[in-house]
Amino acid sequence: KEEREQAQQLYENSLKAVNPNLFSLSIENEGNTGDTFYESQYIDNADLVLELSDRWLIPLDREHILAHNEINAGKRCPLPLSVDRILKLAQEKKAFQQKPPEEKIEILKIQQIGLLQRILAELQRQLKRLLNK
Repeated sequence: KEEREQAQQLYENSLKAVNPNLFSLSIENEGNTGDTFYESQYIDNADLVLELSDRWLIPLDREHILAHNEINAGKRCPLPLSVDRILKLAQEKKAFQQKPPEEKIEILKIQQIGLLQRILAELQRQLKRLLNK
C-alpha cells in the first residue's frame, strides 16, 4: 500500500512539473492590468488562433483553446480578454472562408452597405449639428 501511495504521489508531482510550453502554443498580448483590450486586438488574436489552428490541425473549440489560467491557476492575464470571444471570431472567419465565392460576395455587399449607412448617418448628424450652430 505504501508503494502504491508513493507511486500515486510521484505521478501527481510529475503532472505539476510538466511545462505546458513543451506541448502547447501560447499567445501573449502586450499590456498591463487596467489596460483596455480593443476590438482590433480581438480580431488580430482570432486571426492568429485561426492560422495556428489550420497550420497545426488544432480544433477550434474550448477543449483545445484555453486561457493561461485554465492551464495554470496561478497565472493571471493582466488584460480583460475573453477567450470565448476570440474563439467565436475565429470560428466565424473559418466558416466564412469555407463558403462558396458567390455567397462571400453577397455577405461582403451586405456588410459594406451597412457600413456605408452608418457613415452616412454619422455625416448627417454632424451636418445637422453644424447647421444648428
